[in-house]
Amino acid sequence: MQRNDNLDGMRGIAVLIVFLYHTLGKPAAGNLGVDVFFVLSGYLITSKLIEEIDATGTVDIFRFYLNRCLRLLPAFFVMCVLYEGLHYCFPGIVSSARPISLLAFLFTSNIYWMNGLQPFPVASHTWTLATEWQFYLVWPFIAAFVMRRREHRLPVALLLAACALALVIAELHEAKVPKYEGILIGSSMAIMLSVARRENLPLRGAPLALASTIGIVAWSFIGSKFGEKSSLVAVALSVGAIYAMTNSGSEKAIPLLSGHVLKYFGKISYGLYIYHFPIVAVAYVAGMSPVRMFIIGVAVTIPLADFSFRFIEAPALKLRSVFHRTKHSTSAAAAR
Repeated sequence: MQRNDNLDGMRGIAVLIVFLYHTLGKPAAGNLGVDVFFVLSGYLITSKLIEEIDATGTVDIFRFYLNRCLRLLPAFFVMCVLYEGLHYCFPGIVSSARPISLLAFLFTSNIYWMNGLQPFPVASHTWTLATEWQFYLVWPFIAAFVMRRREHRLPVALLLAACALALVIAELHEAKVPKYEGILIGSSMAIMLSVARRENLPLRGAPLALASTIGIVAWSFIGSKFGEKSSLVAVALSVGAIYAMTNSGSEKAIPLLSGHVLKYFGKISYGLYIYHFPIVAVAYVAGMSPVRMFIIGVAVTIPLADFSFRFIEAPALKLRSVFHRTKHSTSAAAAR
């Protein structure tokens, strides 16, 4: 799947919304950035799965999980080291935790968060990663089974959208349910767009990208007044933006989104997200003002995220191609 600068810009906007919310307390609906991430994640992962199924007829499950582990775990383990460093420096604020406990928490923290529990408060932001990992543990198997036949894809997309709607309705009625709706909608959109492309349906909408992006930023300032309805609007705006960005021609840069600043923050978005919260949480518990938390966040987290991307995440990602070449060579040798 070709890299899309516009989507990197979208990631940049999402992570900056979350970062500003956790430091300055503004915009008021900072969780909107998480909704954008979820829709993006569902869309991108499902698009890659569809491409693989169309090319090979199946999904290489081992390779899928290897890719996900190489993408997400190296920075997570660095965060574990950061956690231990914060515990050593601030034992009264950060409780002790073994790395294995934090790793288990990575896959279950959304369940704790949903029930109002925080066994590791300065790592509670990993609830979003737990939500994604639970999606990863199930969806590749379902996709490999049901989407091999193209006539099954549209019903699957409609079923995913219906499940997302059911979750939103449950949230509106204050039920304790995991926040899967963004990932489900993103996955549904990926399937529907693949069907539309196969049928040669016209897909255009570059102006919609800017309009939806502006809507996301604007809604982040006013959406907190509307409770769970804020999440529903955020998901809808994300769908509009991603649709426009990926169907106005992937080679066509959309102003603002493809600019160097947003692309940069999109590139380091995972590290910025995973590292900023423990640092900011400690500053918050220590009684620092929002401005001081923001300054510390900028001074510490952005360089750390940049270092992490250059020297930890990017090298780990290169291992994917090395492993693929090794596996391909082994398979070819065995076939002789």
